[in-house]
Amino acid sequence: MYSLLVNSKLTEKLMWKMCTILSTGYISKNVVEKFYEKSSKR
Repeated sequence: MYSLLVNSKLTEKLMWKMCTILSTGYISKNVVEKFYEKSSKR
């Protein structure tokens, strides 16, 4: 039972890390695209 609890905590941490990495990558991609749009219009 205890090992199952620890496993779920580890899985939760991994999922959180993955979500954070994905969202950060998505946001930075959007920022980069917007920046390129602005610089190409000049």
